[in-house]
Amino acid sequence: MFTISAIIIGLIGLGVCALLAIKISQNPFWGLMAIIFFLPFERIPTIEVADFTLKINHILGFLLIIFWILDWAFSHKKIKGAGIGGVLLFFFLTLTLSFINTKMPARSAIYLLLDIFAMLIFFIASQLIDSKEKLHRVQTALFWGAGLAIGFGFFQFIGDMIGLPLAITGLDPGYSKIVFGFPRIQAFSREPLYFGNYLLLVLGFLLANIGQASSRKKPRAFFWLLTALIATMILTASRGALLGLAFFLLAWLFVKKKIITPKTITYLSALLVIFALGFGLIFSLLGKELKDVFVGHISLADLSFGESTQGRLFAYERAISAFKTAPLVGIGIGNYGAFTANYDLQSPDIKNIVNNEYIELLAENGIAGLAGFLMLIIYVFWRSALAIKVAKDDELKNYLIALSLALAAILLQYNFFSTLSVLHIWVAMGVLVGVQNIAFANSNHKIQIINQ
Repeated sequence: MFTISAIIIGLIGLGVCALLAIKISQNPFWGLMAIIFFLPFERIPTIEVADFTLKINHILGFLLIIFWILDWAFSHKKIKGAGIGGVLLFFFLTLTLSFINTKMPARSAIYLLLDIFAMLIFFIASQLIDSKEKLHRVQTALFWGAGLAIGFGFFQFIGDMIGLPLAITGLDPGYSKIVFGFPRIQAFSREPLYFGNYLLLVLGFLLANIGQASSRKKPRAFFWLLTALIATMILTASRGALLGLAFFLLAWLFVKKKIITPKTITYLSALLVIFALGFGLIFSLLGKELKDVFVGHISLADLSFGESTQGRLFAYERAISAFKTAPLVGIGIGNYGAFTANYDLQSPDIKNIVNNEYIELLAENGIAGLAGFLMLIIYVFWRSALAIKVAKDDELKNYLIALSLALAAILLQYNFFSTLSVLHIWVAMGVLVGVQNIAFANSNHKIQIINQ
């Protein structure tokens, strides 16, 4: 059943899609910017089609792929060599090997198509972002989309606290104050943890600008967005996202030691004061009992009895059991839920996921699939290290450092949720590879690469 918010946003989204289709046909880069803007819109607006959730970025991504291929074919543009094509092909082959053992080939085919879709967006993003101007335009699209999602997230929190119906706030019942006593904001995303994970990419772009003295905008222009972003991540109450946030900030401060200046300390102090006042007000509204529940959830006090933690541990055990039945190539892509349901199509367990992408890959695609994914990740980070070393442009170097750390934080959180085709993760990798290509093109460094 659609909420009022979903209907309104859905109608607006369809209208925007129609206009964007025209722009994308003229210039595929418009498609990439549109996808990046709509990255957080993975639940609102959506349409359920034969048990498949059709998202706005499925439509935009399809248009981007079609028009990029046509543009590439008819304009005879060259594909930029980066070695990514070969690694992607290898990973794709490791995924197809799992079809040897799948008991549900149709289900596996659907999951494989979704993975191919995400990988194509990744590849196209790495090709289209070929200048600093385009990188800045991508950043603008990302910030506008994130700003809208963050604003809606605050509305969800306040609205749920004062008793607005879920049809207005757009909150899933499982994340309303009925469950915890306080709402866990998810904005337009499927779950709070997905929203928090997406915000790590936004944080990467923010810190890339704050971390350079010669930013196109002064650091204070990003201060309020940074403040709102961190507050939003805390209000998602996603421990995985907060772990990624802590890792990211600590790693960034370690790498960017020179950023610790009197001005930075002033900004950080102001940030802490704002958080103290804001969360002090929130806790006063929650009351002592609910405050203790919130703090206990964030601080992992419920590890021994919380459903979130215990449910994950039980899923890990079942995934390892599945892996042991077919260790080399796995039980079949998309088959973990079916395995837990004894392949009963009517069982609700068929939708189960492992909530750890690395273990899920091991169960569904075996050692081969996990090795293929890790090879891709390692290759991307290796290129980042080399690009940072040879980059002559300080701005590009800041983007490379911040976006590499953002990707590392995103992948760290992948230990606490799963689904290989999560689009913002592949977009994050694609943007990073694009920045790497710009850095290599602007340097005199000659790198031996494999042509796609």
